[in-house]
Amino acid sequence: MNGVLAGRGPEESLVTARSHVSRLTSSARPNGDPSADINQFRDDVEAFLNARHPLGSENTGPAPSSPLASAKLVKSTTWNKSPDSVYNVRWATSSDNTNTVPAYYLRYQSISIQGNQVPFVDIPARREADFLFTGELAGCSLVVVRRGDGLRVYHDSRYCSSVLYDNVVMAVDYCDYREAYEDPVLRKFDPATVFMHCQNGTWKLYAQFLQENEQHSGEVARGDVPECKRVLRYRDRDHFVVKTQYVAPDIEADREVLYQELKKIAIEYLGAANVPTTQDAEFADFAPNQPPSLSNPAVARTEALRQAMVQHGLENIFKQKVAEKKEEAAQQKGRPVDPTLDLHRVHQRLELAFRVFLKRLSDSKSTDATYLWLKLKQAQNLQAVVAE
Repeated sequence: MNGVLAGRGPEESLVTARSHVSRLTSSARPNGDPSADINQFRDDVEAFLNARHPLGSENTGPAPSSPLASAKLVKSTTWNKSPDSVYNVRWATSSDNTNTVPAYYLRYQSISIQGNQVPFVDIPARREADFLFTGELAGCSLVVVRRGDGLRVYHDSRYCSSVLYDNVVMAVDYCDYREAYEDPVLRKFDPATVFMHCQNGTWKLYAQFLQENEQHSGEVARGDVPECKRVLRYRDRDHFVVKTQYVAPDIEADREVLYQELKKIAIEYLGAANVPTTQDAEFADFAPNQPPSLSNPAVARTEALRQAMVQHGLENIFKQKVAEKKEEAAQQKGRPVDPTLDLHRVHQRLELAFRVFLKRLSDSKSTDATYLWLKLKQAQNLQAVVAE
């Protein structure tokens, strides 16, 4: 069973970055009081998730000094008290004597400093804990590989980076939890809380889809209960995914789809004559301890298209059209029954199309970078594009 969707219903160094947005803030009580509800969570993880309890992991507190630590759930509240049971995953302190669980601690780093120095933790065959927690994922991957008779788990900030490893047992990549391009909301930030749990000798990998609690006040709620910064997000009516097997993302196919979609937009706004005909060329090798360059000939086609968009000011053209349509909509009297004549809807569709364009443009760069790491892996016959 791979990628089983569940929950039917209506990501040593804590760094602030796109893929890791942990904030080391303090509540009125240091790191929060442990909730007894962790016992329900421990006994039946999937039932706990199915009850739609958000598990925030953007602030797990001070990092433990050892890979083997204890974790707790700190009960939180939301601005409108709905749902009424919201939690933050945090590392327990020496003063937390009850309501904690032994757990492996997987540290993480920003993509800007990680490179191929990917944080990992080893889980021996004779495990010492049944849980593994890490910081919130927001663009990065959690990759589980077979190593001897145990497991090694990586928190890799590179885009859909499970393809950069051999012997992958299971993984959660950005493509597993990102907002769908066709989503009518298309949020700018689509994080997930990802953790592992072992039951009856079998490890499972969970990813709960989250979004920012837009009404978050940044203050401590009455009663010293920290306000939760995350609420649930749904993908096709599901709010979490369970992984027990591995199917690799198709990076080459993703590159092609993104290229074609961006090309279509370029033709519409810039004209076909301004779309470059450059083709990808032979891969140029680079040092594994250096980040890939998008000037590499192997990604020449997509980079030429992106550069053409910059040179011709496509983003500003698009943005101006959105602004013009918004102004037209504001002047329209009444709301026509025909949606094609309703300028408010036309503006909304155009604004969504602009956000989709920006997201695809960003994902195109990230996909090209992973594609180059993958070409390096193949060219140098590496088991994994990491520094051991």
